[in-house]
Amino acid sequence: MNTSKSKPWGTRAFGPILTVTTLAIASVASAQDASQDWDLHRDARARTTLAYTEFSNGLALGFRCMDGDFSAVVSGLPASQTERRTLRVKFGDDDTDDTFWTTTTEPSVAVADMPAPLARMFRRGGSLRLTVPRANSAGQDVTYAVDLPQSSVAIDETLTRCGKPLTDPRDVELNALADGGLPMNLNWETRPRLDFPRTDYARGFAVVSCIADQSGRARDCVVESEHPHDGRFGRATLDGMNNARLTNLAQPGAPLRPSRFVFRAIFTVDGYQTDEERRATSDDRRYVPTRRTSR
Repeated sequence: MNTSKSKPWGTRAFGPILTVTTLAIASVASAQDASQDWDLHRDARARTTLAYTEFSNGLALGFRCMDGDFSAVVSGLPASQTERRTLRVKFGDDDTDDTFWTTTTEPSVAVADMPAPLARMFRRGGSLRLTVPRANSAGQDVTYAVDLPQSSVAIDETLTRCGKPLTDPRDVELNALADGGLPMNLNWETRPRLDFPRTDYARGFAVVSCIADQSGRARDCVVESEHPHDGRFGRATLDGMNNARLTNLAQPGAPLRPSRFVFRAIFTVDGYQTDEERRATSDDRRYVPTRRTSR
């Protein structure tokens, strides 16, 4: 096993974002004027486009298109030892939205499950309150209040580079889903069967969205995020959806109303599980292979 790729997810796979963000903090003013666009970094050799912004309170946000993979990262959060994080996002007088993230090997950094909808939300800019539930030593919420720059160029370019639309009606449906990813009254009849991809990584995850048709089978599946970006976990998750099937809990056996859902798969080589994963071995969304297929 190549130990250089044995870490779960973190600075190695998201190095370009973290490095550029760190450089930005050293080279721009401590807080950005809300009338400015986000900073934009292009690296043709790495096939990477990155939009990023940072604030004097230590919070930094970035959206990246790298070799066709779209991702979102936030840094400067209170350190977390748990894999999953919920961040509550509120713009102005709008309702609060729960967004779901994965902690990287840097405990103050997280990557988003649904980066494209977030990018479309954040490009509007304005007064933003980002709340991290139970984040301080007393178990209290920590809230960052910032004036987010509007982005009419930088974020749009990262989305376009990865073939993501600037507006997408799917966002309303996806935003209505809870962390479990399934609409109300739907559950798995046959869970996705996942095979660990041929990769040098010992851990990775992918998030896909699909539509459950009337028979409960998944169609029109799209990879919303995967990490590391070159681990082939997105393709493996799409393949696993081929035989998956949902059922109607409210009316067993009845046809389903076509509904969009989200499935999050974690791939972990035996022996690389976190304590959190060992305590949650019954989680429907987890896949822990007993051995790894080497390249």
